[in-house]
Amino acid sequence: MIDIEYSIEANASILSGRIQSNLTFNITLNELAHCTDKLTNKITKQEFSRLFDSTGDEFSISYTVGDALYKYEIECIDDLGNKNTTIID
Repeated sequence: MIDIEYSIEANASILSGRIQSNLTFNITLNELAHCTDKLTNKITKQEFSRLFDSTGDEFSISYTVGDALYKYEIECIDDLGNKNTTIID
């Protein structure tokens, strides 16, 4: 079974009167797996992705986003087809 551990680094700044945040999701797996991710703005439903079937056991994914509520989802599948999805809401 794939175990997904994560940490989040965040900082905000004001640029041209608007709040922008830099979010970095640090993902560690207990084995190699193929992963995809999705960051969803919960207000506008706009989706962003940085991992497109990327393979590895450690990922650092960064986003610059506006002020809103977000949901982050990462899904990983190992070579045997075992799947694990973690949602950070």
